Amino acid sequence: MAEVKSNELTAMAGATVPLNPTSASSFNARIKRFRATFDLDEQASGDELVIVENLPKEFVVLAALVTTTVTLATATLSIDGTDLATGTKTVGKYSAARTLTSVETPVLFGKTSGAQDRTANEKITATVGTAALPASGTLVIDLLCSSVA
Repeated sequence: MAEVKSNELTAMAGATVPLNPTSASSFNARIKRFRATFDLDEQASGDELVIVENLPKEFVVLAALVTTTVTLATATLSIDGTDLATGTKTVGKYSAARTLTSVETPVLFGKTSGAQDRTANEKITATVGTAALPASGTLVIDLLCSSVA
């Protein structure tokens, strides 16, 4: 049976664990959570829910854990990043738009391409799409990031 090592382990051939991470997206980086809680109030399609206003470039976005007290029905959420140096917003950078119909069940939002080292500080938002959010309830978004410290 062949043993296949991850790209990260291959790059560290001969090293011993624990290792000091070489970048925030690397093996043995530390995970941090940024919580954003929103009271649902019929936020319209196109509205931005601000999760983190200024995420330092040293953090790598891994995923968002999204939980709600009510179904969002046909409304969608995408997890986006806006480069604070240029003002350029990338919709769906960290998760494409998707519905959330599970109540009180954490759902993982994320993209493999999002978990990369970043070159600029960003504003991280969730953009409402397709339909307005419900008139009442609570939405909790836990942004999970890694860093070297």
